[in-house]
Amino acid sequence: MVVAQPRRLAPFLRNPVLHVQRHEEKYSVSNIRSPSFGIDQSQCCIFAISASLCGKPAFECDVIYDGADPLASPDLLVLQGLPNLKLASLKPLINWDSTDEMNLFKLLEAMKAVYLERELARIHEAGLDAVAFDISSVSHYSNLEYRLFNDGVEKSVHAQFDVEFQKNAPSETKPVTDVLTEKQPASIKLVYSISSYDNSVTNVERSVEFSDDENVFVPKMASNVPLIDVVLELEESVKKHLASKDELTGKKKKLCMKMVDRFTTQLLEYDALSYDKASFYFELKPATVKKDAVGVIAMFEFFDAKPPRLSLISPIKSRTGADDDYMPDVRMIPIMLDMTVSSDQNVNDIHSVLRTQIPAFAASVPHISGAYQNSMRPSGPQASAKTSLWG
Repeated sequence: MVVAQPRRLAPFLRNPVLHVQRHEEKYSVSNIRSPSFGIDQSQCCIFAISASLCGKPAFECDVIYDGADPLASPDLLVLQGLPNLKLASLKPLINWDSTDEMNLFKLLEAMKAVYLERELARIHEAGLDAVAFDISSVSHYSNLEYRLFNDGVEKSVHAQFDVEFQKNAPSETKPVTDVLTEKQPASIKLVYSISSYDNSVTNVERSVEFSDDENVFVPKMASNVPLIDVVLELEESVKKHLASKDELTGKKKKLCMKMVDRFTTQLLEYDALSYDKASFYFELKPATVKKDAVGVIAMFEFFDAKPPRLSLISPIKSRTGADDDYMPDVRMIPIMLDMTVSSDQNVNDIHSVLRTQIPAFAASVPHISGAYQNSMRPSGPQASAKTSLWG
């Protein structure tokens, strides 16, 4: 009895195919199979690749490698989307470099370029010169795609491309390390609605998708404004957003560091990278020497444009408690601050909040509410520190 061997992609194809699969939004690999002849049927060197442009299927082909000759270029069998494709026009195929793991991806990109060239010709033939001009004006942006759709009832042109806005660029007078170079990636998508009667553009829908920030203001502009002007206007809007973001982030950092400086003795830890969090330990004097001191942790979470959030935590169990599995009590304390004033004033206001809220919190915690004096002043090294809570 002959036992069928599991089929797997030929080893020399794994890295080239992996590079294609990393662009899953554009290319998908399927129907991996081996040739119907040959001794080793377990080594697959034939597969299908389908390409999508503007989110819809564009072309599909079978890629056929010779498993006995890994150095040879593959054969292409176009299944749909690129009729009468001249393989001699594909430079990556003619100048095949078997040592380049990106060779298959480069071949697909060359096929995509042929597809886009044909689409642009169709747009011109449809008399949509204004749309063609818009497309040509943004040809220097990465991942530019466009499609003409015509189902006999509705006609439209879809286009999309990626941009990367940068707030400031290095100059001859300022080194790279002295210039803020935060970047804001975005994808711009457009849908041109075309009249069925005279092929005029009746409407342009524009959308902008930011990869890591959804709070960027997108200016509204008339549909007859050239696309390149839209991009330039958007760039100015993003620059203002990034400048404002830097200012807010700077405020957060300053407030966090002011808190660290004011309560140095009580500091447990703080985030020295993003300045998002800081925690402090305050100890309250016990009512008698036979009682444990009451410890309270103050956890602050800092935000760009909002007052910090305060959580008070009771990590210490009183000796008078009966349960060994006592869980720390946690309370959220609202803080109202004017974030337009100085950080020093904000810290003074937070100090006042702590002076009233920590004793009230400790008094409300089960098992330890009677473990300290009502006057409650810090004990231990905090009592003499100039940064003490009640100093």
